[in-house]
Amino acid sequence: MCLLLIGLLLLKIPLINLLKKIRNKFFLTSSWFLYITLGIYYPFIFTKIIFWDYWNTTARQFQIIYFCFPIIHYLALRISKLIGLRKSNIFFFKDPYLYVNFVLIYFSITFNEPFTNIQGPSVTSSAMNTIATIAKECDAKIVDLGVGAGATFVVPENTFYSGRKGGFFIGKKKLVPGSLSSCSYKNYYQMVSIDEKRFPNIGYDPSTASKFCSHNGPTEKMYGCSARNNGEW
Repeated sequence: MCLLLIGLLLLKIPLINLLKKIRNKFFLTSSWFLYITLGIYYPFIFTKIIFWDYWNTTARQFQIIYFCFPIIHYLALRISKLIGLRKSNIFFFKDPYLYVNFVLIYFSITFNEPFTNIQGPSVTSSAMNTIATIAKECDAKIVDLGVGAGATFVVPENTFYSGRKGGFFIGKKKLVPGSLSSCSYKNYYQMVSIDEKRFPNIGYDPSTASKFCSHNGPTEKMYGCSARNNGEW
């Protein structure tokens, strides 16, 4: 029994040191993983925290994210020094990670959707098809059933035509995506874009059977919309 106690006492110090090394190694490994992950996903995380919705983020908001990066990196460098993740003699402007991350974030933002607008034509075409389909089906239902409970449609949901800025409207009333709504024979249907510089607003007036649109894009015509104001599609 005494020998067992002596053995445990002799093992106590090496065992404690081993546990400390394992704990420190795990801590540093976890910290590095978190440090790199946050560095890579910084624009997306920052967007979610500040602007809430990544897809509704405009190009100007992405520029804000880009120019806030040095402040974020400075704080990350100070914290990483305090916990022993980075060497204490690394200075802000001499930190190679600063310039590597600058390049990565530059490409991440520059080639992002709010700048390139690669999806512009397909998104606009989808909105036009949605409005045209609803208008056609509602016209047929109103002829067959009349205006009332039978003449209804499901309010469409589109990422680029929803949220705080955009949405589906009948007249001036904004409808909830996925809900059931009565067809209209006098008020217009309209899909309002989250960003008129990227996607035009698309509408249809059943009382006159006219298609209308508007946008704030770089050219007078954009993705099938004939004009910035009072355009047709």
